Amino acid sequence: MYNRIHELVDSDYFKTLNKSEAGVYFTRQPGFYFTLDCSSIDSSKRIDKMGMFGVGDTYKPLKKRIFSNETYFYGLTRSGLMALVRKKDLIKMEDGKVYLF
Repeated sequence: MYNRIHELVDSDYFKTLNKSEAGVYFTRQPGFYFTLDCSSIDSSKRIDKMGMFGVGDTYKPLKKRIFSNETYFYGLTRSGLMALVRKKDLIKMEDGKVYLF
């Protein structure tokens, strides 16, 4: 399973983040995160809705993917889960600022 996920992340399935997109983010509104489905490659269902996030959850994107003209970041949630989150649901944290949620 690990090898399949690793191959997906390293392949052209995802795009590299721009320099301005790299960093740590927080969620600005509640919403759904999505995880990759580890079923066989010929499966028609490759993305699976798995849960919800609240306001103020931290998130560190590693790659990005565009679905239906919307940008999704693929990265690490506060709980350690690798998930896809809509870019519009996130705000990038700035150095030198303190965030309270």
